[in-house]
Amino acid sequence: MLRYIIKQFGLSERLFKSPDFIIVGAQKSGTTYLYNLLVQHKDILPSKMKEVHFFDNNFDKGKSWYLSHFPINIHNSQITGESSPYYLYHPLAAERIYNYDKNIKIIILLRNPVDRAISHINMMLKRHNLEYDENVFCNIDNELMIQTAFEEKLDKKSINKNHIHQDFSFITRGIYVNQIKRYLQYFKLNENLLILKSEGFFEDTSTELIELFEFLRVDSNLDNIDFGVNSFSADYNPDKFKNCRKKLKDFYKDYNNELEQLINQKMNWN
Repeated sequence: MLRYIIKQFGLSERLFKSPDFIIVGAQKSGTTYLYNLLVQHKDILPSKMKEVHFFDNNFDKGKSWYLSHFPINIHNSQITGESSPYYLYHPLAAERIYNYDKNIKIIILLRNPVDRAISHINMMLKRHNLEYDENVFCNIDNELMIQTAFEEKLDKKSINKNHIHQDFSFITRGIYVNQIKRYLQYFKLNENLLILKSEGFFEDTSTELIELFEFLRVDSNLDNIDFGVNSFSADYNPDKFKNCRKKLKDFYKDYNNELEQLINQKMNWN
């Protein structure tokens, strides 16, 4: 009720905290686990929901709507943020975030794009109770054509949202270099944009989390962090995706090399 009254009288921009950071992706790279670790910190407050999807699907709802998803601005020393992994892939999100707050901290978590794609496919098979068909779910040329068409429509603002672009972008979401380029137009790497590799994050979570806390300028003490919170992995038969995995490994090779040069960081996915 309080949030409704505040929104009705246009008080959101004064009474709610504005996000200090956003985890923008990538989907199926561990963003949920990362967010759940961050918000355990005594100085990091969670948003009303993890994925607000303002800078992609809900941008037309306005700034007051967005701010209403964050804590009331009482404890000024604390920070807050959200995690919407579609932001990395959406063609307009980077510019929208920058225009909202050019000093906001951007966090990107990148997983081997082959593993990410297989995990994404498996998620959609389970969600919609579908049988795997390689000609449908691992058809590189077909997906590129469809996703390019919808991205152009989103970019030109001829459509506001599209669930095919968001949910069935198994392969194109792994072309990270094109997505990172959009963010580097607006945010400076290692200053207000931090890129982590999922494999490294899960291998040495403590070290990576300390780096994140330092990036967010909060105390890096890990004593009260429960590293077992919401840590889960999907179950599927890897043999089912053997042919798809081989095709994707070849497809991503040049894109991965270009990404490494762009961000001056070895990913070792090839």
